[in-house]
Amino acid sequence: MVFKKIIIKNEAGIHCRPSSLIIQKIVDFPGCSFKVKCSKGETDLTSILTLMSLGLEQGEEVVITAN
Repeated sequence: MVFKKIIIKNEAGIHCRPSSLIIQKIVDFPGCSFKVKCSKGETDLTSILTLMSLGLEQGEEVVITAN
């Protein structure tokens, strides 16, 4: 298991376009599962909607975990 703490820098937060780019990169790692955790909750990165459901905003700290 690998994890990385990051702070959202995008002024608009993680909306549709950045979510799409993140999910496209995850496809490059078949057999891996990814999760994102923040103060608002935790979700598997399985689709754009699951990522956008967290409503990540600029300045928020998140932890991304790959297993």
